[in-house]
Amino acid sequence: MKKIIFSFLSMVFSVSMFAQSDLTFYHFGAATPQSGMLNPSFFPDAKYYFSLPALSGIYTNANIGFRYNDLMVPVEGTDSVKVDLERVLRKLKAGDNLSLRGDLSLLQFGMRTGAGNFSLFFNLRYDGGFRYPVSFLEYFIYGNGGLVGESVEEEDLSGGGIAYHEIGLGYSRDVVILGDKNLTIGGRMKYLTGLAHASTSGDASLTLFTNPNDYSISATFNNATYRTAGFNDIRGDNVTSYLASNKNKGFAVDVGAQLEINEKLNASLAINDIGWITWKQDIENYTLTNNQISLDGFENLDDIDLAQALEDSIDVWSERETTRESFTTSTGTRIIAGANYRVLPDGIVSGSLYRNGSSYGKSEIGFGAGYTHQFGKTLTLSATVLKEQSRPVEAGFGFVVRAGACQIYNVFDDIFNVVKDPADFQSASFRFGINFLIRGGNTEKKQKEELSPFPPEYDLDYLLDDGNSDNN
Repeated sequence: MKKIIFSFLSMVFSVSMFAQSDLTFYHFGAATPQSGMLNPSFFPDAKYYFSLPALSGIYTNANIGFRYNDLMVPVEGTDSVKVDLERVLRKLKAGDNLSLRGDLSLLQFGMRTGAGNFSLFFNLRYDGGFRYPVSFLEYFIYGNGGLVGESVEEEDLSGGGIAYHEIGLGYSRDVVILGDKNLTIGGRMKYLTGLAHASTSGDASLTLFTNPNDYSISATFNNATYRTAGFNDIRGDNVTSYLASNKNKGFAVDVGAQLEINEKLNASLAINDIGWITWKQDIENYTLTNNQISLDGFENLDDIDLAQALEDSIDVWSERETTRESFTTSTGTRIIAGANYRVLPDGIVSGSLYRNGSSYGKSEIGFGAGYTHQFGKTLTLSATVLKEQSRPVEAGFGFVVRAGACQIYNVFDDIFNVVKDPADFQSASFRFGINFLIRGGNTEKKQKEELSPFPPEYDLDYLLDDGNSDNN
């Protein structure tokens, strides 16, 4: 069992790079240039915009699946705490995961023209995590005494991480449909360069069987393949050139739309990161050749010698086959749909539903509802309540401040629990950025004034009214 434990942990934890919906930011709509990453039909109220490298968009989202207070519990009558793995196991459910996702905006530029809205962007992105193997952890913590003669299978050992940068062009424009309905459509094309990748095979699993005669354990790894790319070059002398350009290339697209159903109601839909990366440089794929191991039984967790288990895991990994075949991975498609209803002249109620894809095969479905209020042209505030399928209900809050051409935004999801008690942290999402937006003049109004040969005090609309032509 020691070998199973540490072989699994070595394989899965090492590929985890450390996904919350980010619905609070979505409910701001087109308030910021970075909104286009969630829906490419969003374009801010500006003639031009540009952003500071690295400071224009900083985003990170982390989830550990349980809280520190679940793991470390007080020892009664003392000031000490102890590890309580059974308490953590009771909190975890099948499908719970550890994850870390984020991006860093290195370039943002946009321009509004009569033919539509154009944007140019350059982003660094990362995404990773793994799903907790609940059945395996139960076996690990409680021992095999109650499972004599039975097989326990952990069907999903999926885990992985990816880092890449994208450079691309975006375009959006307004069209009129159904007579008087304004529809905004948008798309973004993205050229991808992969920097690092690690993942288990999508169908990796582990089967444990307890022999009823001597309580020995037969452990079988199925499809135990571990794929990596880029880790040697990142540590090498030519890391700068590798990060700038390499042979790990891909392509992705984002599409989105928003429809003004009436003066108060607006609906939107976006499908993002439809794409792939083919990994060809610095490839190392490992497959365990000794996929079946027989071990002595154990009664509980205290019977395991951790030092010996680590040594055993090294022995297992030494019996592996290494290949350098290229492979292709998905970028993890994300879908988000939303609706806004204007309940006040400056207040909007929003609802959203989303599906977050992942490069390592883990998906999350969730929904949120919120309220956004505009205070003049200077301040916008938004608050959202979020619920994701494997997480408790969370609250999000954000603001956008604009002073002249300078715009600062900040969005937090579940950050209040972190501030209140860091030991109660389970998940949090954070965005921050500084942009510069130049509004420009009202082009349509200027053109009307320039084309009219009459002074503004003359009202000649009656000339176009056929019903009043007899009065001329």
